[in-house]
Amino acid sequence: MKQIAIVIALCVGAWYFFIGGRKLDESMVRDFYQKEAHAIYSRDAEMLCKQLSRKARIESKTTMMGKTVERSHNRDEACQANREAFETFSRVGERMGGILTIEYDYHIDTIEVATDRKSATVTGTNVLKM
Repeated sequence: MKQIAIVIALCVGAWYFFIGGRKLDESMVRDFYQKEAHAIYSRDAEMLCKQLSRKARIESKTTMMGKTVERSHNRDEACQANREAFETFSRVGERMGGILTIEYDYHIDTIEVATDRKSATVTGTNVLKM
């Protein structure tokens, strides 16, 4: 009887880990963006990278100095782009005598959680100022 209870407990735990515990909701998406902002202010590219699913697909439009560029990244490409950006911030800061402040703000317009609750499409605006 004790072995059956252990097996049932393991099955419930496995179900929660692989299926039930991986369901997205709007608050989880908002929490993701809040943690992203913290990582950006901390200039921690690895923290940003750890948040992304291996299946992540990021579509972005970046406007810099009046020019807009559209990009699509998978997780590895996004991680590398973040590392390069933070390295650039560091170099610019060194050239400025160690003083470089950044401002980051984001606004979420819409969150559409898929019916299977395993993915979400988020539309919004992020602004990074140096």
